[in-house]
Amino acid sequence: MKKPMYILAMASALILASCGEGAEGEESNNASSEETVSEPEEEEVSIVGDWKLSDIDFGMDIPKEQEAAFAEMKKTMIDNSSQSFKADGKSTTVSAIGKDIVTVKGTYTVDGDQLTIENDGVSSTMKIKTLTADQLTLEVVERGTTMSMTYKR
Repeated sequence: MKKPMYILAMASALILASCGEGAEGEESNNASSEETVSEPEEEEVSIVGDWKLSDIDFGMDIPKEQEAAFAEMKKTMIDNSSQSFKADGKSTTVSAIGKDIVTVKGTYTVDGDQLTIENDGVSSTMKIKTLTADQLTLEVVERGTTMSMTYKR
C-alpha cells in the first residue's frame, strides 16, 4: 500500500525542475594607478544542465520484510532517472516508475530555494537543499515524510 505512494512521490519529485540563470561576469575598470586587491567573485551556480540521480533517501524506516523490494526499487531509480534543465525554462525528466521508464517534458522555474516544475497543467514544487557545480539535492515533503534525491552532473 505504501509502495505506490513512494513511487508517486518519487515520480513527482523527479518531475520537478528548476530554472537557473547563468552567471554573468561583471567588468570593472580601475583607472587608478593604485593596486587593489579584491577577493574573487563567487560564480553563480546554475541548475541548468543534465543531472543523473545518484542517491535517494525515502525519509522513512523501511520495514525488514520490505527492505529487499525498496533496495531494488532504489537501484532501478538510480540506474534510470535523470533531470535536464534548459536555459529557456524547459525540462525533461526521466523516471523509473516500477518497471517502466517514463520521460516527461515540461517547464520549470526557480524562486529562491523553491523549484517548481509544470507539465500538462500539473505543478509540483520541491526545495533545493543543495546546489553546487556538480551536485543538486532536492527535497519533497509528502504526507509528513521528507524524501531527498541527490543528483550529480
